[in-house]
Amino acid sequence: MVPCFNGAATLARQLGGLAGQRDAPEFEVVLVDNRSTDGSRSIAESWADRLPGLRVVDAFDRPGAAYARNVGARAAEGAVLLFCDADDIVSDTWVADMVRSLEDVDLASGWLSFERLNPAHLRTGATETELPRPFDYLPTIAGSNFGIERATYLRLGGMDESFPLDEDVDFAWRCGEAGLRVAAVPAVVNYQQRTTMRAVFHQFRNYASSSILLWVRYADRPLRPIGMRGSLVQLVKEVRQVTRLLHGPRSRWELARDLGSALGAVEGNLKYRIHGDVPEARLMDIDEGEPR
Repeated sequence: MVPCFNGAATLARQLGGLAGQRDAPEFEVVLVDNRSTDGSRSIAESWADRLPGLRVVDAFDRPGAAYARNVGARAAEGAVLLFCDADDIVSDTWVADMVRSLEDVDLASGWLSFERLNPAHLRTGATETELPRPFDYLPTIAGSNFGIERATYLRLGGMDESFPLDEDVDFAWRCGEAGLRVAAVPAVVNYQQRTTMRAVFHQFRNYASSSILLWVRYADRPLRPIGMRGSLVQLVKEVRQVTRLLHGPRSRWELARDLGSALGAVEGNLKYRIHGDVPEARLMDIDEGEPR
């Protein structure tokens, strides 16, 4: 399952990774076109002879990875759903590793490697193998690398389309609260980081804002406390760190990340906690396959 919005610059390499799978059972590739305007669909269709199981389905009603994944899940014909993104590259045994892992766990989150696709200052020298626990609660998954049985995905209502981001965290938490086994597994995806300061700033700003919506939705659980005061203090602290711009590309990347996260947390607190602008959950209907 590959949700795609304007992925023309990177899509071919991901499709190449899927076409080069070793020791994999028969599988289909569902490319979900989420309002792309850059020729992504044509690129995908050009791979039909190299990926015989490739299908392109439309997700045009609204933007968003959660919506695109749900559209793909409805269209899929297999019993198992494996999710990756259009700007990464799966390892050559990714499908086999994921399918094997799902014999032992219910929701499998694969490992992320930062070595192949990123500049030197963003290579950590290690593969991300542990699942984070946002707000010190349940483990979450990487939306760019996970697998689950299709019947389970649909039974849980799929991804919550009301989340602008962090829909993967919400989904993992719902799985955990339902008693499903959630675990990191050795199925590697080569992950592409944002590289420009502008892109990094906006990415982490949006993630931080959406994380406050997540906190509000789960406020009755034992989450780590948050507050506007702490968010404002952190924002002021990051603004004072502008001298990090002089300390090399890694330091600039971290400044963009930290400043974006701090601003996003303030904005999220204002929107979701103070103004109470909390959208209703939007899950798939189990019977009709439409959001409810």
